Amino acid sequence: MEPEIWELIAQCEEALEGTGSEILPEIHENYFIQKKLEEKDVYTYDFQLPMLILNAVYFGRTLYLKNWMKLCPR
Repeated sequence: MEPEIWELIAQCEEALEGTGSEILPEIHENYFIQKKLEEKDVYTYDFQLPMLILNAVYFGRTLYLKNWMKLCPR
C-alpha cells in the first residue's frame, strides 16, 4: 500500500486542483488502511456501513453495526 497509495492520491488531487472536487477512495481492505487515510485527512467511502444497516434491520440485531461504529473511521 505505502508509499504507492500516497503517490496515487497526490496525482488525483493534482488532477482535480481548481475544480472544487474532492476524491473519495473506496477501500476494500482491512479498516486499518482507512484509519491511516483518515490520519492524513483523506476521507474514504464506508462501503461496509450500508450492508451492516441492512443486516441490523433484517435480523433485528445491532451487535455488528454497533461494533463497526466504534471502529470505523470518522
